[in-house]
Amino acid sequence: MRKKLLAALLAFCLAITSTTFTAAPAEAATETSQSSSDEDLSYGDFHVEAKKLKENDSQLKSKNGKVGASSQSSESYWGQFSGSYYYNQLDTDEKALYNKLKNLAYSYLNGTVSATSSVFSDSSSSYVTESVTQSGVDIDEALNVATIFLYENPQFYFIDSSTLPYTESYSGYWWFDSSSSWTLSFKIYSVYANGSARQSYTNQFKSAVDSYISGASAYSSDLAKETYFHDQLAADVSYNQAAADNQQIEETSESQSAASAFLMKNTVCAGFTKAFSLLLNSAGIENVGVTSNTHAWNEVKINGVWYVCDVTWDQNSWPTHDYFNISESELRSMDKMVEFNTSGWWSMAQTGNEWVHTPLSFYSTIRPACVTPHTSDVDAIDLTAAQKTGNTSATSDTSSSDTDTGNSNVTPSDSSSDTSADDTATNKNPEPKQIESEKPVKPNYFKVKKFRKGALQLTIKTKSNVDAYYVRYRVKGTSKWKSVIVEVNGKSLTFTIAGLKSGKTYQLIAYSVDSDTNRSNPTKVRTIKA
Repeated sequence: MRKKLLAALLAFCLAITSTTFTAAPAEAATETSQSSSDEDLSYGDFHVEAKKLKENDSQLKSKNGKVGASSQSSESYWGQFSGSYYYNQLDTDEKALYNKLKNLAYSYLNGTVSATSSVFSDSSSSYVTESVTQSGVDIDEALNVATIFLYENPQFYFIDSSTLPYTESYSGYWWFDSSSSWTLSFKIYSVYANGSARQSYTNQFKSAVDSYISGASAYSSDLAKETYFHDQLAADVSYNQAAADNQQIEETSESQSAASAFLMKNTVCAGFTKAFSLLLNSAGIENVGVTSNTHAWNEVKINGVWYVCDVTWDQNSWPTHDYFNISESELRSMDKMVEFNTSGWWSMAQTGNEWVHTPLSFYSTIRPACVTPHTSDVDAIDLTAAQKTGNTSATSDTSSSDTDTGNSNVTPSDSSSDTSADDTATNKNPEPKQIESEKPVKPNYFKVKKFRKGALQLTIKTKSNVDAYYVRYRVKGTSKWKSVIVEVNGKSLTFTIAGLKSGKTYQLIAYSVDSDTNRSNPTKVRTIKA
C-alpha cells in the first residue's frame, strides 16, 4: 500500500478554513433530484482533523514512539475482535505505525490513563491521546494506516472517529507538506476521557458484546453465526436518523463508533459496520469494512468466497436479507444514485453524483473483490430450525406464489373490524435503507383472510394515488421472506397469494411503492394461518 494518496478520503473528511482544518459533518449527502436525504448517507468513516496546536500543547507530540505498551492480558480477550486483512498488505514501516496506534489504544482500553483536554488555534478543544510517529511513512500514508486501524479494531469504542495529525510546518493555505515531520493522536469521546469512568464503560461494552457471542454459540457454521449476528444487530439496533440529518453532533451520538450500536442501540452505517465486523472477528470469520463518500458496509468471506453484506440496509425489527451475501453486481442492481458534497484539501473539494456503494479510491487495490453471485448455499440460515435441530445448513422456502386480481370495486369495512389478523407485532424503524422520493402513504386498509387451504386473500385500499404496494410474507419464526408487487393504481384491490404451506402461520406486511420502486410506510404485521 505504498504512496496511496488519500485524496478521496481527505476530500470528504477535511474542510478548510483560513486558519485551520475542521472535520466535515457526517451524513451530508442528499438524494439526486429528490427532496429528502437517504437516511443512511453516512460517511461511515472517521473524520480527519488537522489542528494547529497552541505552543503549550507540545505534550501531544510524539514520545519517540514509546507510547502505551499493550498488556498480554488485554490482548488475550480484546485481541479476538481485531481483523488483519488490510494490515497484512502494509509495508514494514506502515505496520510499525499501525502497531504503535494499537499499543496506544490498548493503553486506554486496558488502563486508567485519562485523555488530555487540549485547545487548538481555532479555539476548539478536544480530549486527545498522546501522539505517535513513524519514519519512512509520509502524512498521506499515515492517514491511510489510521483508517485501516480504526475499521480493523472496532473494540476501541471510546475513540472518536477522528485522527488528529500534527505537522511541524504548514505552507500556503494550510496545506500539509508531505515531507514535514508529523505525529498522529486519537480523539476520545468526552464521556470516556476519564480513565476510571472509562473502566466502567468498558465493562458495559464487554457485557453487551459477550451477550451476542453467547447467543451465537448455539450455532456451529460460519454462515449460521453470520446470520445470527446480522439479524440480532438489524433487529436490536435502531437507525439514528438525527445523526444522519446532522441534528445530533458526533460527540453526543458516537455514531461512528461501535459504542453507539452496543451501548446506545442507536447508530448509523459506520456503527453497524464496526459492530458487525467486531462480532464476525470474534467468530474467526474474515471480513473487512468498506466506505464510500456516503456509506459504510462489510465484505465477508463465507465458504471461501467473498460477499457483500450490508446490515444497515437490512436493518428492521423483522430483519431482511436483501443485502446478505451478494455480489457487487447484484448490489449495484439495487443501489441508489446520490449527490454528495465534500470539502477537503483546497483543490480537492468534490461535488458530484455516484452510487451509494461506490468504494473510495483508497480501497481500490486493497479490498477483496466480491464477484460471485448469491446462491442458496449462502442464504441466511433459518435460525429457529437450526437451533432446534442442530442443522445449520442453508434453508429456503420453496413455496410458490401468484397473484389473482379480484374485484377492484370491493369496498371493505373499516380496518378496525379486521379480526382475522393479529396486529400485535409491529415493525420499528422498518426499511431504513429506502430513499423516499414521493413519500406515498401506507394503505388505510390492509385486510388478510384465509381464502382456501394454502391461499390467503388480501384486500388493500388507499386514499392516496399510489401506483403499487409491495407485500412481504413468510412462515412465522423463519427468516426467509417472499414478496410480490401489487399494482393498485390508487384504488382498492382484492387479490390472492396461493401456493402457501397449508396449516402454517404466516406473517404479512405491506409497503407503499413510489415511481422509483422505493418502498416505505409499512402497515402493521398481519399474522394468520394459511
